[in-house]
Amino acid sequence: MASQQLNAPSRAQSGIPATVPPSGVAHQRHRHTEKFTVIGNHLAQHERMSLVALGLGVYILSLPDGVNVGIKSLAARFEEGEVVIAKGLRQLEAYGYLSRTRERTPQGRWVTRTVAYDMPSALIQQPAAPKPKSTQKPNTAPAPAPATTPAATNAPSQARTPSPAPALTEPDHLDFTRHRTAAEILAGLRRHDPRLILSERDVPASRAPYRPGWNAASSRLPCDAP
Repeated sequence: MASQQLNAPSRAQSGIPATVPPSGVAHQRHRHTEKFTVIGNHLAQHERMSLVALGLGVYILSLPDGVNVGIKSLAARFEEGEVVIAKGLRQLEAYGYLSRTRERTPQGRWVTRTVAYDMPSALIQQPAAPKPKSTQKPNTAPAPAPATTPAATNAPSQARTPSPAPALTEPDHLDFTRHRTAAEILAGLRRHDPRLILSERDVPASRAPYRPGWNAASSRLPCDAP
């Protein structure tokens, strides 16, 4: 019996690594060290822009600063006409990859200033502002004990009344010497104020008995003995 002949070469003979899937694209990558451009997948694989806009975006990002990328210059470089190129540039502007502004030079000429962005501002994540460090030290002091309130008493509070002055008592014996001295003090008040003249009836020096309480009160009068 004759052996079967295979027309298709094996994977090893075709130079394709065995780890590559049998269908779909296979990449043979090479590390570039010069004349290359880094393009983000957010542009190269954009889901809403047309193929013309993607190609124009990659081409413009690969150019050095100062190269003219106006519609006429791009139409002269590629086969697409000015209408198609203008539409692709507007898509790049709409998604933040391109900006075009009209400016007037010091010589009075109007020019279009074009800026290409390899990362749209909408995709740039602003770093979060660092939180300020607290300089206050934690309070390690023990918590104060709760204040204790005195127990309420049911007895009503009684207002303190001043104690009455002691009543004057009759002396056991009469002291005529002190009585005469007190009478002389009262009679001498006229030297300080003429209105303080006392009659003999008001100061019965020889008849009224001495009372210790009355003598003590008279000794506090603001006058001097004669």
